[in-house]
Amino acid sequence: MSQTANAYLEIIEQILGEFHAVENATPDWLVDSNTGRRFKVDRLYPELGIAIRFKGILDQSGKSALDEIELMEETGRDETRARLCRQADIALVMLNVEENTPSETLNELHTALSAAARRIAQRRVAQRSKLDLLPRIASAKMTCRRILSEISSPKGILSLAQAWENRQFAQKNKAPTGYQPGMAVKHPEYGRGLVLRVVPGGEKEETEIVVQFSDDSIHTWGLEQANRELRIGK
Repeated sequence: MSQTANAYLEIIEQILGEFHAVENATPDWLVDSNTGRRFKVDRLYPELGIAIRFKGILDQSGKSALDEIELMEETGRDETRARLCRQADIALVMLNVEENTPSETLNELHTALSAAARRIAQRRVAQRSKLDLLPRIASAKMTCRRILSEISSPKGILSLAQAWENRQFAQKNKAPTGYQPGMAVKHPEYGRGLVLRVVPGGEKEETEIVVQFSDDSIHTWGLEQANRELRIGK
């Protein structure tokens, strides 16, 4: 994978890594009613209403270049996917190494996050959910602006690419927690809930498990306490 592709992946991780993501998502609304064809997005962030589509970033080894007809067909699929996302009020962000600069992608992500904040602020949900999401969205937007200022030179891209490689190395070598975002859990006092995120700890900090329960309350436990109090499964 190229350094630019690694930099794009690190950008997404730094900005959206704290939000629950569904990989290779094929939701019911992403179906073309005319053909019955179901489409996919590489990542879907349901709580934000943001979807990510990677082009020219993930490993394409062994694949030959598309001819003119195949390119037209792919363009048609991209247009249909974008239309279905708009109809579902989902912001689709295309990450294309060959066509878009990192600055363009960051600006598009910043716009999508701003729209997500407006939707959530106007949504009729429990106030505690807004108090959890809105500050995190504001932090993600600040990260967008910070990275924009850092990528004005080639060293910025190289730094992001190296950060992604370091992240992948650390991921391979860290001990598993047993918890994943989206996992169903049960607590003896709060009832059933879903893991919102797993916040990795450092050398002296304990990994944290953040759970949202059916009453929209959000609670955080250190890994040791979570293992004592939470039961995995519905």
